[in-house]
Amino acid sequence: MAAAVRACVFDVGGVIAYDVWENMIGTCEGGGGGGCSVVQRFPGIDRAELFKWMNHEWHLFSSSGCRDDRTADAEELKYWTDFTTTFAKELPVDTRPNDLMNMSEPFLRFVDGVPALLDDLKDARPDILLGICSNNVSFFWRRLNRKLQLNRWFPGEHIVLSHEVAVSKPSPAIFSHVLQFLPQPAQGPATLFIDDRPPNLTAAQKACNFTTFCFPTEQGATPLRSHLHTLGVL
Repeated sequence: MAAAVRACVFDVGGVIAYDVWENMIGTCEGGGGGGCSVVQRFPGIDRAELFKWMNHEWHLFSSSGCRDDRTADAEELKYWTDFTTTFAKELPVDTRPNDLMNMSEPFLRFVDGVPALLDDLKDARPDILLGICSNNVSFFWRRLNRKLQLNRWFPGEHIVLSHEVAVSKPSPAIFSHVLQFLPQPAQGPATLFIDDRPPNLTAAQKACNFTTFCFPTEQGATPLRSHLHTLGVL
């Protein structure tokens, strides 16, 4: 018999919200928003080179250890400075880092059905702890949380972000930070860990024996809602 769920720990990109990084850059297809991606705005940039640069910058910033706004400001400036420097030949001569900082705003969107699901969990099951474990970067997280107000459902002490703890999923080390905010009855199989990337789910199961659910971003929150019904959570 499955353990009763005492905690739901969510990934952010691809689960709670569309992946701002990949949709803003334009390296993936999906529902990331109606904004103009980097690929659309600057069509002269080679997509393969852009993808290579994106991965480099992600590894640089997602485990930086940033915990304050001043450092986040500096990281955001460095990110777009790196972009304008790397692709200077493909960009208009007057392109400046500060001109690009707001490009992420149209892509900061909830995955379909997620706010209603979180409201239902909070209202119907106040006994279930809600948390976040996310690979993220300081400046995108700050913009996302400011716009979507995720603290309505997730108190700060229940949020683990790779850029703050300086370790990313699927490293088992990041889940030790999750265990710090889970009370003993909510640990092990009593925690439902929700992510859209199978390697992260496997790591959570091996490291902490969490119950896991692979979130299909393109289908929205409906499959997760059905799964929560099956588990007797909703």
